[in-house]
Amino acid sequence: MFTTNVEFGRFSQRGNVFLGYPKAAPKMGYLHHLARLDGVPVFHTLEESL
Repeated sequence: MFTTNVEFGRFSQRGNVFLGYPKAAPKMGYLHHLARLDGVPVFHTLEESL
């Protein structure tokens, strides 16, 4: 399952989400940017996410 940019943008301001992806994942720049703007925590490993 994945989340589109539009869906992430709608949920990122709710305060109950985080963004997790491997550092080598392609095309994550925009979602990372949105996360930082909204103060969403960003993690790059499963261990960090949990």
